[in-house]
Amino acid sequence: MPNEELINWLHISDWHQKYNESKEEKNDRSVMFNRLLEDIKSRKNIDLSLERIDFVVFSGDLSFHGREDEFEKAYINFIVPILKELKVDIGRFFIVPGNHDVDRIEVENMLNPMIKNFLKEGGYEEKSTLDYKTAKTFLSINKKYALMPFQAYTEFLKKEGMNFSAYAPKLELNIRGNKVLISGLNTALFSGQHEDNGKIADRGFLVIGEQQLQEFEKDKNKDYDLLLTVMHHEFNYLTDTEYDKIVPSIERFSDLILCGHKHRGNAVGIRSSTQGYLSIHAGACFNGRKAEASRRYAASYNFASLNIHNGCATFYHRCWDEDDRYWKGCSLSPNAGKETFPIMLKNSKKKT
Repeated sequence: MPNEELINWLHISDWHQKYNESKEEKNDRSVMFNRLLEDIKSRKNIDLSLERIDFVVFSGDLSFHGREDEFEKAYINFIVPILKELKVDIGRFFIVPGNHDVDRIEVENMLNPMIKNFLKEGGYEEKSTLDYKTAKTFLSINKKYALMPFQAYTEFLKKEGMNFSAYAPKLELNIRGNKVLISGLNTALFSGQHEDNGKIADRGFLVIGEQQLQEFEKDKNKDYDLLLTVMHHEFNYLTDTEYDKIVPSIERFSDLILCGHKHRGNAVGIRSSTQGYLSIHAGACFNGRKAEASRRYAASYNFASLNIHNGCATFYHRCWDEDDRYWKGCSLSPNAGKETFPIMLKNSKKKT
């Protein structure tokens, strides 16, 4: 019998579905996904506690170019089979957008020129960027335009019955009497504005914005037993001012922070904080079959199990092994990818 005190979930990220894949890419994706389904199906061999999965978190980059056909293909060939195997309803699939879920044509032709004009009219220097204060003003005037690059993403979610916004989405769940709040943040709102040697360089330039933070903070003081925050980028992608203004609040209202974007196949992304939360990186579910010799960037994903009674969280980090052509416990972390941490659940009254 499953342990009633455990809340279990699957954390996946960065599927990077393309509309124009080469024959080799299609084959690689098919091989890895078929093996992924087998790994999910045999999850009781990883740990008996994983038999029942309560929800699924996807932390961004479902698509590669932010195109409607990419989202649909990912939904049919990736999301639906996983949920079917787990016996999880679509209403328990939580998703946030990543930088690859942005329509770059909209960004380059509409959003970036609008931002530059906004900064110019405000008397800022030519190379200035949006920060905490300017983003607040820009979004108060142009929020609908800032979200236009996510139009295909938003319409896809609506079509498939996932009623999430691209802006501070939330999902409330009651899991065997435990109240769980999953809150998302769109860290890709202003991605793609900066380049370095012809390549997009977002690190240190991204903005969440005060308005989105205010949406995020709503309801946080209610009596939830578990507060999960989901975002695509980790904090060091934010501007310095944004980091100083926003991160403390996110930390204060989070038991766990689940991230994507960091294409690394190990559990080093798990770290503790003085605020008493854990930050977990899923890695990329599809980043090609071959990785560097060190395997630091092998494709990966996580199972997680939290004992709501004592705050003990266990993460099972799964990595693709090209030698065996299979998913297995990550060899770069202790205990074959199994890590256990105590969590100071901020609102829960169940700890005794």
